[in-house]
Amino acid sequence: MIDFIKQGERIMAVAGSSSRLAEKLGIRLPVESHVLQAFVTEPYKPLIKGVVTFGAGHFYVSQSDKGGVVFGGDIDGYNTYAQRGNLPVFEDVIAGGLTMMPCLSRLKLLRNWGGVMDMSMDGSPIIDVGPIDGLYLNTGWCYGGFKATPASGYCFAHTIANDEAHELNKAYTLDRFAKGYTIDEKGMGPFPKVHYMIRINCPYCGEREHSEFTYGEDATRTTPDNDAPMEEWNKFVHERDNPAGEHIEYWHHAFGCRAWLKVQRNTLTHDISWVGLPHENLEAES
Repeated sequence: MIDFIKQGERIMAVAGSSSRLAEKLGIRLPVESHVLQAFVTEPYKPLIKGVVTFGAGHFYVSQSDKGGVVFGGDIDGYNTYAQRGNLPVFEDVIAGGLTMMPCLSRLKLLRNWGGVMDMSMDGSPIIDVGPIDGLYLNTGWCYGGFKATPASGYCFAHTIANDEAHELNKAYTLDRFAKGYTIDEKGMGPFPKVHYMIRINCPYCGEREHSEFTYGEDATRTTPDNDAPMEEWNKFVHERDNPAGEHIEYWHHAFGCRAWLKVQRNTLTHDISWVGLPHENLEAES
């Protein structure tokens, strides 16, 4: 939502839709949208008192007041607005849960869903005065934002009221990427690249399972010249168009013919409408 706090002041806090809304204002953000799956089981007697995490396998689990066991794990490793995940992540999360708590195998899974996460380029949020007068940004929370909501609201309210950052969020600025002050590089933002997608029709091997491929990058970007200004290099490294719809990407057939492919994928539905080689263009094939 955009909420008008007082005349001339606007707040942007729309999580995975940040890029879509920022585009309407002519702003490119260092953010990509990825889906995070969550799961809930049938109600069960009290089993887990708090939130338990498994760092080595990226798994978390807790129990609701109604008795359902709620758990999840990693994001799908490519940008998407589709609010559903794919089976490789499903299997990875279940495997992590059973490794930590084998007793979970006795529970019946009721449902799962996917939420769109706003993944920043360094895995840390942006709480800052925006690049447009009267605009304030709160985005890039990745998949941990719901745990930090109270602190985020407190710092964001201070930033809006005083038109400057609170002591706790002064490092979480939008321009930190341009200035080289990124935070928590180990977080790797939206580039875990550990899960895969549906089926891709390789020109050499034919249609193959998603687990044979790894996502490369946006195929529409052009690398700046070596002597290009730093502003241009900052835009290339950090800013993303993050489109909701058709997207042209590079994928690597890592466990097949090892060819690099150019793929057109819809980030809302995961439908693949075209596959070619890196030197080929969709317009030429149409």
